[in-house]
Amino acid sequence: PGVSEPVRAVAAAGGLLLATDERGRLLAWDAAATPPRPPVVLSGHRSAATLTAGAGLALTAADDGGVCVWDLRTLGSPDARPRRLGVALEGAVHAAALSRDGARALVATNRGKVHLCDVARGTELGRLDLDPVDHWSRALLWADDGASAWVGSTHGALFRVGTR
Repeated sequence: PGVSEPVRAVAAAGGLLLATDERGRLLAWDAAATPPRPPVVLSGHRSAATLTAGAGLALTAADDGGVCVWDLRTLGSPDARPRRLGVALEGAVHAAALSRDGARALVATNRGKVHLCDVARGTELGRLDLDPVDHWSRALLWADDGASAWVGSTHGALFRVGTR
Protein backbone atom coordinates (compact mmCIF):
# COMPACT_ATOMS: atom_id res chain seq x y z
CA PRO A 1 0.00 0.00 0.00
CA GLY A 2 1.09 3.54 -0.68
CA VAL A 3 0.64 6.79 1.23
CA SER A 4 0.97 10.24 -0.32
CA GLU A 5 2.40 11.87 2.84
CA PRO A 6 5.43 10.85 4.92
CA VAL A 7 4.52 8.01 7.31
CA ARG A 8 4.96 8.79 11.01
CA ALA A 9 4.08 5.42 12.60
CA VAL A 10 2.80 1.96 11.71
CA ALA A 11 1.01 -0.79 13.64
CA ALA A 12 -0.96 -3.95 12.95
CA ALA A 13 -4.05 -5.13 14.81
CA GLY A 14 -7.23 -7.07 14.12
CA GLY A 15 -6.24 -7.95 10.54
CA LEU A 16 -5.56 -4.30 9.73
CA LEU A 17 -2.37 -2.52 8.73
CA LEU A 18 -2.48 0.96 10.29
CA ALA A 19 -0.38 4.05 9.61
CA THR A 20 -0.38 7.70 10.56
CA ASP A 21 0.98 10.42 8.32
CA GLU A 22 2.43 13.91 8.70
CA ARG A 23 -1.05 15.44 8.29
CA GLY A 24 -2.32 13.63 11.40
CA ARG A 25 -4.48 11.13 9.52
CA LEU A 26 -5.06 7.49 10.47
CA LEU A 27 -4.98 5.15 7.47
CA ALA A 28 -6.21 1.55 7.67
CA TRP A 29 -5.83 -1.27 5.14
CA ASP A 30 -7.26 -4.78 5.19
CA ALA A 31 -3.98 -6.69 5.57
CA ALA A 32 -5.35 -9.82 3.87
CA ALA A 33 -6.88 -8.17 0.80
CA THR A 34 -5.34 -9.14 -2.53
CA PRO A 35 -4.99 -7.09 -4.47
CA PRO A 36 -4.63 -4.38 -1.83
CA ARG A 37 -7.55 -1.97 -1.65
CA PRO A 38 -7.28 1.77 -0.95
CA PRO A 39 -7.09 2.59 2.74
CA VAL A 40 -9.82 3.95 4.95
CA VAL A 41 -8.57 7.48 5.72
CA LEU A 42 -9.68 9.20 8.92
CA SER A 43 -8.79 12.60 10.34
CA GLY A 44 -8.15 12.96 14.03
CA HIS A 45 -5.31 15.48 14.43
CA ARG A 46 -3.97 18.66 12.87
CA SER A 47 -0.35 17.48 12.94
CA ALA A 48 1.75 14.35 12.78
CA ALA A 49 0.66 11.51 15.03
CA THR A 50 2.26 8.52 16.69
CA LEU A 51 0.33 5.26 16.81
CA THR A 52 -0.17 2.16 18.93
CA ALA A 53 -2.80 -0.56 18.60
CA GLY A 54 -4.17 -3.59 20.38
CA ALA A 55 -7.28 -5.09 21.95
CA GLY A 56 -9.47 -3.84 19.09
CA LEU A 57 -8.33 -0.24 19.58
CA ALA A 58 -5.89 2.16 17.97
CA LEU A 59 -4.52 5.12 19.88
CA THR A 60 -3.09 8.11 18.05
CA ALA A 61 -1.31 10.95 19.80
CA ALA A 62 -0.05 14.08 18.09
CA ASP A 63 2.36 16.98 18.33
CA ASP A 64 -0.64 19.15 19.26
CA GLY A 65 -1.03 17.18 22.53
CA GLY A 66 -4.27 15.50 21.49
CA VAL A 67 -4.84 11.79 22.12
CA CYS A 68 -7.52 9.89 20.18
CA VAL A 69 -8.86 6.38 20.72
CA TRP A 70 -10.30 4.60 17.67
CA ASP A 71 -12.51 1.49 17.77
CA LEU A 72 -11.05 -0.70 15.00
CA ARG A 73 -14.40 -2.46 14.46
CA THR A 74 -15.99 0.80 13.23
CA LEU A 75 -13.21 2.16 11.00
CA GLY A 76 -15.08 1.35 7.78
CA SER A 77 -18.24 3.07 9.01
CA PRO A 78 -19.03 6.49 7.51
CA ASP A 79 -19.46 7.94 10.99
CA ALA A 80 -16.28 6.48 12.54
CA ARG A 81 -15.02 9.13 14.94
CA PRO A 82 -12.25 9.07 17.50
CA ARG A 83 -12.87 9.55 21.18
CA ARG A 84 -10.48 12.04 22.73
CA LEU A 85 -8.79 11.31 26.01
CA GLY A 86 -9.42 14.15 28.44
CA VAL A 87 -5.85 14.22 29.72
CA ALA A 88 -4.05 17.56 29.94
CA LEU A 89 -0.68 17.01 28.30
CA GLU A 90 2.22 19.43 28.42
CA GLY A 91 4.13 19.51 25.14
CA ALA A 92 4.19 17.44 21.99
CA VAL A 93 3.55 13.71 22.22
CA HIS A 94 6.54 11.60 21.19
CA ALA A 95 5.39 8.08 22.07
CA ALA A 96 2.32 6.12 23.14
CA ALA A 97 1.55 2.52 24.09
CA LEU A 98 -1.64 0.61 24.86
CA SER A 99 -1.75 -2.16 27.45
CA ARG A 100 -2.52 -5.64 26.08
CA ASP A 101 -6.14 -5.44 27.24
CA GLY A 102 -6.56 -1.88 25.94
CA ALA A 103 -7.60 -0.62 29.38
CA ARG A 104 -4.60 1.64 29.98
CA ALA A 105 -2.34 3.79 27.85
CA LEU A 106 1.05 5.38 28.35
CA VAL A 107 1.64 8.72 26.63
CA ALA A 108 5.05 10.45 26.67
CA THR A 109 5.70 14.11 25.86
CA ASN A 110 8.77 16.17 25.01
CA ARG A 111 8.53 17.84 28.43
CA GLY A 112 9.78 14.75 30.25
CA LYS A 113 6.33 13.49 31.31
CA VAL A 114 4.94 9.97 30.92
CA HIS A 115 1.19 9.88 31.57
CA LEU A 116 -0.63 6.69 32.61
CA CYS A 117 -4.24 6.92 31.38
CA ASP A 118 -7.48 4.99 31.84
CA VAL A 119 -8.65 4.53 28.25
CA ALA A 120 -12.35 3.93 28.97
CA ARG A 121 -12.71 6.92 31.28
CA GLY A 122 -10.23 9.13 29.42
CA THR A 123 -8.58 10.16 32.68
CA GLU A 124 -5.05 10.28 34.00
CA LEU A 125 -4.18 7.60 36.59
CA GLY A 126 -0.67 8.82 37.29
CA ARG A 127 2.37 10.58 35.90
CA LEU A 128 6.09 9.98 35.84
CA ASP A 129 8.22 13.10 35.68
CA LEU A 130 11.58 12.54 34.00
CA ASP A 131 14.24 15.20 33.68
CA PRO A 132 12.99 17.11 30.61
CA VAL A 133 16.50 18.28 29.69
CA ASP A 134 18.15 14.87 29.70
CA HIS A 135 15.32 12.43 29.21
CA TRP A 136 12.64 13.13 26.63
CA SER A 137 10.77 9.88 26.24
CA ARG A 138 10.97 8.59 22.67
CA ALA A 139 9.84 4.97 23.06
CA LEU A 140 7.36 3.13 25.29
CA LEU A 141 6.65 -0.57 25.70
CA TRP A 142 4.44 -2.38 28.19
CA ALA A 143 6.34 -5.17 29.95
CA ASP A 144 4.94 -8.70 29.73
CA ASP A 145 3.89 -8.56 33.39
CA GLY A 146 1.43 -5.70 32.66
CA ALA A 147 2.49 -4.04 35.90
CA SER A 148 5.45 -2.15 34.45
CA ALA A 149 6.67 -0.57 31.25
CA TRP A 150 9.91 0.35 29.53
CA VAL A 151 10.65 3.99 28.70
CA GLY A 152 13.44 4.87 26.27
CA SER A 153 14.89 8.37 26.33
CA THR A 154 16.64 10.61 23.82
CA HIS A 155 19.92 10.27 25.72
CA GLY A 156 20.14 6.51 25.56
CA ALA A 157 18.62 5.72 28.96
CA LEU A 158 16.16 2.87 29.37
CA PHE A 159 13.93 2.96 32.47
CA ARG A 160 11.60 0.30 33.82
CA VAL A 161 8.67 1.98 35.58
CA GLY A 162 5.71 0.68 37.58
CA THR A 163 2.23 1.15 36.08
CA ARG A 164 -0.03 0.20 38.98
